[in-house]
Amino acid sequence: MHSPFTTKLGTNYSPNDAEISEIEDLLVVPLLRLKQLDDGIAELQTALGKLKQERDDLGTFVNAHKALISPVRRLPLDIVQEIFVACLPTHRNCVMTAKEAPVLLGRICSAWRAISLSTPRLWASLHVVEPTHRHRHILNDKVTQRLEVVKTWLDRSGQCPLSISVDGPSHFHDISAFTSLFLRQLLPFAARWEDIALVAPTPALQELCSLRETDVPMLKRVSFLHHHHQSPEGFDWDRLAILGGERISSFEVAGTVFKPVELHVRWSQLTAFSMSGDPWAISESITLSCDTILAVITMCPALQRCAVIIDDRRPDAEPTTAPFELANLHTLEVFCNGSVDSVFKHFLRRLSFPQLRTFNLRGNASFDGVWETQSVDVLGQFFSELTKLEQFSIDRAVFIERSLVEVLSKLPPTLHDLRIDNFPWGDPDDAILSILAPSLPPFPCPGLQSLTITNCRNMGDDAVVYFVATRMVLASQGSGSGGVTPLKRIRIKFQRPLERDVMPDLRPFIEGGLKVSIQHASSHQSSPWRGLSDLPNTRPRFPGQAGQDWYRSPCHPSILYRGRALPAFTQSSPWVKGGECVASDDFTRDDPKVGGGKVL
Repeated sequence: MHSPFTTKLGTNYSPNDAEISEIEDLLVVPLLRLKQLDDGIAELQTALGKLKQERDDLGTFVNAHKALISPVRRLPLDIVQEIFVACLPTHRNCVMTAKEAPVLLGRICSAWRAISLSTPRLWASLHVVEPTHRHRHILNDKVTQRLEVVKTWLDRSGQCPLSISVDGPSHFHDISAFTSLFLRQLLPFAARWEDIALVAPTPALQELCSLRETDVPMLKRVSFLHHHHQSPEGFDWDRLAILGGERISSFEVAGTVFKPVELHVRWSQLTAFSMSGDPWAISESITLSCDTILAVITMCPALQRCAVIIDDRRPDAEPTTAPFELANLHTLEVFCNGSVDSVFKHFLRRLSFPQLRTFNLRGNASFDGVWETQSVDVLGQFFSELTKLEQFSIDRAVFIERSLVEVLSKLPPTLHDLRIDNFPWGDPDDAILSILAPSLPPFPCPGLQSLTITNCRNMGDDAVVYFVATRMVLASQGSGSGGVTPLKRIRIKFQRPLERDVMPDLRPFIEGGLKVSIQHASSHQSSPWRGLSDLPNTRPRFPGQAGQDWYRSPCHPSILYRGRALPAFTQSSPWVKGGECVASDDFTRDDPKVGGGKVL
């Protein structure tokens, strides 16, 4: 449309009185036409709304009838039950929450609820979290309600073998007699225990002393641990007769209570044995020397998986006795809480592992600055004999650099997965990667496909690029490179800010199928509002704590103070300590799908 004010439109021009009158006259016809268009649009929208309503009504009618012929309604009951069982977690026991199976399956419809309640296998595993609360009367109510839930859950399991795990109190002030109540609730079902795992104060195990070997005919796996702050004293393991169950094949115990003489386990039938817990909390009354651990291991010829803690600092020479062969052992983890020399000479070299495929070597460095001189020849000979080793994980602090270099150079060609974890005092530098990517043969670890290194500070970005490029180029040369296979995964976690982005340099290899994960620590930047009460977009401060960096982490329920985790006042997860949703929301909610507030 033509307008004499075209050049003035979109500017800051201010018209005079005459021009204002001219503009008003100019807009009379356009305003009328604009109203006509609005009316027309409104009529079309009304007609469109009626059509949409008719379509929605027809859609509801059609969908309701289609639901009647849905294939899922015609599935046989046994198929539906198998689908429900496939919904259960496979790596742990079921938790008391309506957010996952089996409880979630009962929240869909009455038919599914009936099926879930009539399928005992859905209720044959359970993880029990002992509730906590600062007020005693509230805690008593929560314990009573959770005990009822445990009984109801296990009653639904019919005659199925049971897998049960219990997480007792994890804080100093939570240690109470309530753990005994939960264990007492499990005793009537002991005949169906297949897998029992307890993390509880050791005195609470007194509740299990009334059981005999014959009371647990199905028991195969046993785990007795305690939280690190709880004293392991005050329990006589001689009285725990169920450890002698004739079908027990897996046994896990805290290193703080490991007294083999008192543990009446049928060692010869074990296929899995593990010592867990905090190695630094072991008292002087516990002997974890190489001889002690070796005496136990040699009683377990059928072992397939093993994890031990060894505290031995003897400078003795290597024994000359013939090694004991563990013909079936495929996974081994050793935590060295003393001299690495002693562990190799007096333990590892006295055993033979012809089928070992996974080896994890953990430990802590000496804080007094004294390191024993490790025998490079012993290390090299040991690793060269592991002819089927596929995965190797090591704490960097276990070895001095010269020994680590020797270990990496002697690893067998079958190795395809290497992980190096670092403590702050054991940080690898570029030399570690140089060992794995030499310019001339022999090439160590020719079968290496996956490399993970954590907590790096001194390792440079260029060393990472050189390592990847060298390995990939050697792999592309075929037989001329000594059989080097291409890398599939590389994961490096730096404990320093990003200095140079290496991803463009690695792009050709990534496009060829290499998976790369490189993480850097975020650089700390002070806020210009720091110290002010109206700090924008910041951590919520607690009343009376001005000037202190208290905040709640968005991804962790603990309270943090300057980056250090402190116990949370309340937590709300059935997977960890303090699960609050078990009784208050998930199991007693007045829901017509659940039957009006009934438990579960």
